[in-house]
Amino acid sequence: MLRGILISIALCLICAGSIAAVSFENVDIKVGESVTCSLPGEVISKDPYSVSFVALSPSYADISSHTASTVTIVGRKSIQSRVIVRCNYYYQNDNGLGGRGFYDFKVLVCGDGSGDEGGFRLDETSLRLSVGERRQLKYDFGGGASAAVTWMSSNPEAADVDETGTVIARKAGNTIIYAMTTQSRTATCEVTVVSGSGSENYSDGDLMLSVSEEGHGMYYQVTSAGERTCRIGFELGNTLCGSPMYLNPKNPSVLTVPEYVNGYKVTDAMDGAFAFIGYTELESIVLPQTLTRIGSSLFKESKYVKSVWLPEGIKEIPLWTFQGCKELANVYIPSSVEVIWHNSFEGTALKSFIVPYDSDLSMVYSRSFSDCGMLEEVDFGRELFYIYCPDGEGIFENCDNLRSLTIGNENMVCISSDIFGKSSYLYDRVILKVPDHMVEAYRNSYPWSMFSRITPIGKSRMDDVHCQDDPLAKYYDLNGREVQNPDRGIYIRRVNGKSEKVIL
Repeated sequence: MLRGILISIALCLICAGSIAAVSFENVDIKVGESVTCSLPGEVISKDPYSVSFVALSPSYADISSHTASTVTIVGRKSIQSRVIVRCNYYYQNDNGLGGRGFYDFKVLVCGDGSGDEGGFRLDETSLRLSVGERRQLKYDFGGGASAAVTWMSSNPEAADVDETGTVIARKAGNTIIYAMTTQSRTATCEVTVVSGSGSENYSDGDLMLSVSEEGHGMYYQVTSAGERTCRIGFELGNTLCGSPMYLNPKNPSVLTVPEYVNGYKVTDAMDGAFAFIGYTELESIVLPQTLTRIGSSLFKESKYVKSVWLPEGIKEIPLWTFQGCKELANVYIPSSVEVIWHNSFEGTALKSFIVPYDSDLSMVYSRSFSDCGMLEEVDFGRELFYIYCPDGEGIFENCDNLRSLTIGNENMVCISSDIFGKSSYLYDRVILKVPDHMVEAYRNSYPWSMFSRITPIGKSRMDDVHCQDDPLAKYYDLNGREVQNPDRGIYIRRVNGKSEKVIL
């Protein structure tokens, strides 16, 4: 087992004014092996009053048990990329305000854990390379046996490996190269990369093809060879493209976009990519935590996609991002999102849109939710201060099932015109919920005064979730309503008198 170096990533996770640092460490285990990992001092020192753990890919790496400061992870099935076991914790900062943080264990599961690799071995068990240097590893099954071999690097930023077993030294650091057979045999080589001269393998604008853990192929384009970054989709001349290669994925309904492609960090998704439009069976998409920006139209017209997970750090949801995603019912909106642009969710199947309690959302633009015929409830959080909807371009036009709109800002929210556009009949159907002391102000301010019913928010979202000494788990949405058969999404789980936020 290898425990990696702690890496801190500054993400804006804001809860009542506090900002928490999100960190992770790498953990390497084998199938069937269990390892107990401890939370680092940076978390323990905050004296968290609530700690919970969740395995984001339990079919590969699952949780067998945990305490307030440790978690025991078990390897279920080998995988060629890292999966996450996440700790969510809440604490009080020096000002007595609530804070929230995440700590991730990024788990690589390899081999069968038996310790007997049946004679399968590499010609080198350790290498020392200079940056830019290449070295091909050779393998031997012993006894004349043979099988297909897949190669994997535990730290592709330091050194990557291609399908022929050639190790490419990227930058100073350490990694382990894994060679894995179809019979789950595994052989390893420890690689140390030291500073030295060497040319880059890719230049700005070069294309790369990467295969996700489920077997989907996607094109990526190098944005900065020097900074080793790339983006989803590509541009050649006047052609914008993000369409997939069809590689007969083993799990066509789910796509997890990797954090690194050939050692290049995935930080961007280009404008106009329509990146997932070609996936006729794809239902769920998880974007990497390394992503800091998504381009316009990224998911546009992806007619079969039902759920999307956006990572923390995304600041804007651009024009037409999900427009025409007719089956899209669940989207995780990170607290870091500040702006929702025009037509971004137009024509989706969302039933509710509720931002996290600590959301930074401050501006929403015209037609962002128009033609969402199934939308029933919207909560824009506490920071929203401006809604832009010029004449005839309402935010919620044709949202005929909408019944509740919550705005939690302690001050009056500015609005440029009619929020419902041509669907003015919704003023008699939708209840506007605002802070208690702002009710009269909204009733006397046009166009908010057009609402027939303006009521105080009253209880907070989680006040109605009560602990019960029930041995069976119960699930609640983020408004405190019990959910009998939870689908993919974020829920509050209650079991044995304890509560935790989980991702299904």
